[in-house]
Amino acid sequence: MIKKLLISSIIVIAVFAAGSAVYAQSGTGYVKETAPVFKLLSDKESKTFDREYMISGSASEGTVVTIELYWFKGEKSIIVNKKQSKSSESEGDWIFQNSKEYTVGSSGIFAEPVALNLGKNKIVLLISSADGKTEQIILELVRSLEKDAKEEVNGASLNKFVEDLSNEVNSTK
Repeated sequence: MIKKLLISSIIVIAVFAAGSAVYAQSGTGYVKETAPVFKLLSDKESKTFDREYMISGSASEGTVVTIELYWFKGEKSIIVNKKQSKSSESEGDWIFQNSKEYTVGSSGIFAEPVALNLGKNKIVLLISSADGKTEQIILELVRSLEKDAKEEVNGASLNKFVEDLSNEVNSTK
């Protein structure tokens, strides 16, 4: 009886102590075929007061990212004559400002600042990976002055009231 118990316990210990090895089968495609070439990590905010917008993202090494900046020419704009350079091309109401090309390094992280003009800006990202896949991302941002935004939020009459009130306080001192 002890002999049977001893043999049974040795078999049980051997079964549980033996490690199991799992090997992946080569040639099975569990990779997402629709994985994006470039993953945009920066905020897709539409309004800003900042002079620069930071474009950041992740992509595989060797991916080429071309950033094109366009500025919207409004009919009432007086800035258009200052901003339109000899190399600028007009595309309808959007005026081409500049283009820069960058290559993603071995870290796979991409971050570049883009200088924004006052008014509407369109940033076009043209991405092409080393294996030939391409992608296009379009961002539209509006850069305004903080003064204009406060006036829009508070209203012109409230700003005038606050200004008059502060002038009265300052003049009585």
